[in-house]
Order: sequence, then C-alpha cells, then structure tokens
Amino acid sequence: RAAAGLCGGLNLSFYIDPMNPKESEVGLEDARKGEKVDKVNFIAVTSPAYEGAFRFEAAYRRGYYLIFLPPNHLRVAPFGSDDDVGIADFALVDFGIMFRFIEMEEVLQPAVQAYQGWVTLADLRRDKNILLYFSNILQKPVWDFEDFITYFEGHWETWEFNKETQSVRLRPPEEKLAQLLMSARSVDDVAGTIAGAKEELGRLPLPAAAKALVLLAAVAHEADALDVSKMINRIAAQKKILASLAGILSAATEEGKLKVPITDMLDVCDLACAVGGAAPAADLLQARQA
Repeated sequence: RAAAGLCGGLNLSFYIDPMNPKESEVGLEDARKGEKVDKVNFIAVTSPAYEGAFRFEAAYRRGYYLIFLPPNHLRVAPFGSDDDVGIADFALVDFGIMFRFIEMEEVLQPAVQAYQGWVTLADLRRDKNILLYFSNILQKPVWDFEDFITYFEGHWETWEFNKETQSVRLRPPEEKLAQLLMSARSVDDVAGTIAGAKEELGRLPLPAAAKALVLLAAVAHEADALDVSKMINRIAAQKKILASLAGILSAATEEGKLKVPITDMLDVCDLACAVGGAAPAADLLQARQA
C-alpha cells in the first residue's frame, strides 16, 4: 500500500541471512524509493509453468522467490526443484473485473452487519446490495427462504440461524474462531486455524483456548514427521496463542470477577507451560515465560 503521491509505503519485506541462507518469513515494512532494496525489491519474471503468470524473484538473492504456503503463509525461499513446496506462480487480475469474483459471503456479511444483530430472511431478500448481486453478478433471481437457510446452516461457524424467528446473525470473530476450534478434529486443524487468526485470538473464550493448548502442548514428539507447511502452522500457532494468553485470561473476567472457575484458569496456565515440550526453541520459551 503506497501513500498517495509518494514512492514507497508498506512493502513485503524479508531477510536472508548471508551466513545461513535459508528461507525467510515475510512481513510488512516501510521503505521509501531506494531504501532497504535488499529486503523489499522483487523482480517479476515470466512463469515457466503457467502462461500469463509470474514469479517474484528477490532482486538481490537470485533463485529465491515469493512463495505462498496454503492456507495463510508467505515465505521467500529457493524454488525450482521438483521437490520444492508451496506456490510460486501468480496471475495478475485487472482490478476493473474484480467484482466478477465477489463471493456470496462478501455480500452477505456487510448486509447483515448493517443491522447490528439479528436480521430476518425477509429483510435480507429485500436488501438492495443483495438484490444487485443476484441481478448483476449471478444473473439469477434472489434465493428463496430455503436457499438462505441451507446456506447459513451449511456455514454454521460464521452464521447463527434461528429457525423460530427465521432470522440470522453474524458471529463475532472470536465466536467464529471458537466454533472452528471446538469442532476441529486434529492438531493440524487447530494449528491452521490459530495460525490464520488475527486480533480475535486475544478474545478467544477460555474453553476453546484450553482445547487448543491441550493439542498444541502434546505434539512436540511428532515434529520430525511433518511436512513444511504443517510444521510452520504448528510453530506459528504455538507462538500466537502464547502471545495472546494474557488477553484470553483477561476476557475470562468481568469487572474483576472470574466468569469461569479458578481451576480452569490454573489449568490453562499449566497447559501454556507445556507448549513446546521440555526443550522448546528459544523464542517459544520466551513467549512461554512472558
């Protein structure tokens, strides 16, 4: 994102240690034109694999490319061998046709949020933005009640539907996150969900946080058998939930009074001390002790 009329702004940034040239995490860093070129400059090169696509090679680190590791990680790493993981080929889309790719969720969420609570299906079917989406983008009649009900019940982690009142509400981000964690079936599901979470993680309800900690605290012995993407997710999830624990515990109180039993609070603290195992990495140990 560049400031209007100025070169620079926030750039994708990375750092490759010359003494240990492996992959790098990608962050955002402010840099004006000509500044930090070894960390923020990329060269767009034609993809050898897909027509019309590009790869973004680090300008001062030949053979290192911007890599997407699904579902939510960016890295700068060597790429080109058959066994390399991640996605390095990107297609550029004309902003003018972006609206054609708008999904149902992107239309429904702001429409429901405008009501600041529950909204009836009848009101949704009359919403002007929803009507325009069906008319101009989908080019079909607006859904009937049954179609909306099927959609909301199929996306239960995002929407709460009330059959009696035929109304729906959008779950707050921390409630959606809790729904996903409580329904997760594996540690990789938990790790991927937490790795992709934002500030809502600091407001996560304690029961969901406890479940996540139980799984994340018990996976150290499996680490060697994981692929790169799963390993990254687990490490990121461990760091993020530990860093958010103060906010999670604070959210479990109301006006200085506990909303959950004190034993539950103590159990969560014990679980936090077990994340990473008996010999955690230095940065994880620091997060555990914070």
